[in-house]
Amino acid sequence: IAPENERYAALLEQAARAERYGVEASRAYEQGLEQYEAGAREEAFLSFRRAAETSPEFRDAFVWAGRTSLELRDPQSAVPYWQRAVDLDPSDRAAQQSLTLARNQSAFGIEAFEAYQRGVAQYTAGEVAAARSAFGAATRSNPRYADAWGWLGRIALEAGEFAAAASAYDCPSCRRTSRSRTSRC
Repeated sequence: IAPENERYAALLEQAARAERYGVEASRAYEQGLEQYEAGAREEAFLSFRRAAETSPEFRDAFVWAGRTSLELRDPQSAVPYWQRAVDLDPSDRAAQQSLTLARNQSAFGIEAFEAYQRGVAQYTAGEVAAARSAFGAATRSNPRYADAWGWLGRIALEAGEFAAAASAYDCPSCRRTSRSRTSRC
């Protein structure tokens, strides 16, 4: 009747969503969006989670539950939501990247992974001293972060600091030879 009317378009979208995913899931999702816009992230997450649990094909509910979990700094909760979003649309690169981020933050710790990412970016930009500092922060945050230790070893080796390189590479996750010595990893 009036396709340019934003209110009618929103109501049409709401009706289509309720028809496709069910009234309960649709209402929970809409409530989550309202809560998210109001800055109530924890409540929004619970609403998105309810929408996703109610309708396992409701991809947007999984995306928003994953996104909100990451914003709440809860990557372990985010992983299954992002995994389902990727399962429902494997071509979505942004969802794949968010899944990878959630997995890495969950595996290594948020602070350690963020420091590691900074280190890689700084090294790539030629800021070797800053990268070394960032990788050091990653290993202090998670002493078992083998990739961060590997970067510290690489930087030390490139600087001709062989003892520091050997020390950085001295962990079972990094070392492929003798595992008889005890080490930090």
